[in-house]
Amino acid sequence: MSDKLRSKRHRAAPQAFAPLPAEAAKAFDSLQHDVVSMVSHELRTPLATIKEFTSILADELAGPTTREQREYLGIIQQNIGRMIRIVDNLLDVTKIEAGRVLLNRRVVDAGALIGQVVESLTPLAKSRQLELRAQLPPQPPN
Repeated sequence: MSDKLRSKRHRAAPQAFAPLPAEAAKAFDSLQHDVVSMVSHELRTPLATIKEFTSILADELAGPTTREQREYLGIIQQNIGRMIRIVDNLLDVTKIEAGRVLLNRRVVDAGALIGQVVESLTPLAKSRQLELRAQLPPQPPN
């Protein structure tokens, strides 16, 4: 690269990273939130439909499926869940960045919380011939 081109590129760089005025930054944040919300909605709607019809097929409500088809449907369901979590995380991040999330910090009994999660997921685990257990260290004395 010639020195002339290099010097032009370096002179332009500081302007590209100049801080935005407060009004413009606020407008950008609002626009970013609106775009993320719109995109999230546009992704959620078809994902919800795909998820529902996949469940109908997996539950054989539309007719019998083969073992191989059920395996494929399971993979589809896992990936739909993953996409939904990605969209939810994207929305959460934009809310956090925009200061629209209030955190309620408090001490929780982790053992009890883990027990509730295990209890709620046990039927799903059993339906897939899995055993779900939690091993927690003994509680330290208070």
